[in-house]
Amino acid sequence: MLEQDFVAFYKLQSPNKITVITKNDISFCHNDLNGDGCANYSNPMGKDIYIIDYESFFKSLNKAFIHSKPNCDTIVYTKDNTHFTLNELTNTQSQYIDDFIQPKTGEPREGKLKKAIKQLEQTLELIYKVPNIDNHINAYNVKRCCFFSRQPYSASDEIDYTLSTFNKMNSIYSGGIILNRGNFSEYNFEFIIFSDNQEYIFN
Repeated sequence: MLEQDFVAFYKLQSPNKITVITKNDISFCHNDLNGDGCANYSNPMGKDIYIIDYESFFKSLNKAFIHSKPNCDTIVYTKDNTHFTLNELTNTQSQYIDDFIQPKTGEPREGKLKKAIKQLEQTLELIYKVPNIDNHINAYNVKRCCFFSRQPYSASDEIDYTLSTFNKMNSIYSGGIILNRGNFSEYNFEFIIFSDNQEYIFN
């Protein structure tokens, strides 16, 4: 759909062929384009999972179109239409995930988490404007934007601690943290952070 519908909707030239990886392993790690970030997955039911290298696809498009538009790393979805996720992966040191003070200059700097939210939001906004892609995504039961940090991370605020969510986090998200940030809920997506060895579970 990206190669045809996305490109046609935005009137772009044909991009490079999209790289799609198919996995059905019970447990696996997928690295980002640079090999630094890693998303850990648990697939206990052996579902067929498709991983699209969205970053490579996006960066192969017209320079005028992609200018000043952040993008996420991957799009991951299951063949059985249960899970559809946008993902940003990082190996950023823990102290630089939230906003921080630049040690040498004393200037405040934006952390990787805020940048990742922008990357995921922009990707979501762009693909949802394409009618066929919009319809395709809405057929999935579970829709999430995920931030995978290879380094340990503990969110300091805005965590939903309701009992139902707490139980859901531990059984489905395997320790992933639900954050009430961004405009993901407008698209019926959840925003979840996974860090260190935490796994996304395809249940």
